[in-house]
Amino acid sequence: LDSIWTAGTVTTVPVVLQGSTLYVNAHSRPGTVSAEVLDVNGEPISGFTREDCQPMSNQDCLECPLSWRNDRQLTELAGRTVRLRFHVQGAKLYSFWTQ
Repeated sequence: LDSIWTAGTVTTVPVVLQGSTLYVNAHSRPGTVSAEVLDVNGEPISGFTREDCQPMSNQDCLECPLSWRNDRQLTELAGRTVRLRFHVQGAKLYSFWTQ
């Protein structure tokens, strides 16, 4: 997702969450990359919203962990079918994974 000039979003197909951390391979100079976790109906899950995400900013990172406020971990959602929505502004998102 290349969103250098305008803000953009991308939402994944439903996935079953595994792992405790969401990683991205992204270039966020001069912008930001953030994510939120959605339920199967597309509604943000409390504690894992865009507003709760601590965005990656002003970096070029092959393995950058994204995190949420209050040390929320994806293990809280382990085994659930969810969608991930990435918000990118002034940045490029190449890939993501959980571990």
